[in-house]
Amino acid sequence: MSNFNEHSLEMAIMELFEQQGYSYVNGETIHKELSEVLLRDDLKMYLMADTLIKKGQSLYYLQKDSGMELDFLIRYKGECVPVEVKAKTAQAKSISTVRKHPEKYGVKHFIKFGDYNIGRDGDLLTLPTYMQFLLDLEPEVVTLDKIDTDELTRLAREILGKQ
Repeated sequence: MSNFNEHSLEMAIMELFEQQGYSYVNGETIHKELSEVLLRDDLKMYLMADTLIKKGQSLYYLQKDSGMELDFLIRYKGECVPVEVKAKTAQAKSISTVRKHPEKYGVKHFIKFGDYNIGRDGDLLTLPTYMQFLLDLEPEVVTLDKIDTDELTRLAREILGKQ
């Protein structure tokens, strides 16, 4: 009988995940700088998500076929505000795209967290990551007007061609 060791445990877990439809990627095949912590980007994103949830926000993001992504969309003082989270000081290309076309996206303000000092460039507020918890957010409240179900049924029948 062979010993069950750490390697055997890892292999058993990987096999279990593969049976459930997950794929395994060897960490050595993921291209990152050797000096960089592998999950630094992800960790900062998870911390932002955790902060937003604890402040009563629902998590929304935008991803278009073109590759444009906005990490988070929050409601702040009745407006939609994109929030980008960067592990390093870097350009937020998606925010730049949206900033160039405010009429198309209907967005007036942006927040970017990362390895920055506090700063403002017009409609873009940059903040250090550690200041996420200071976002002054109210819990998201969505209120729907009363719906006339008879009118809704009539419209549905009209659209579907049924009376």
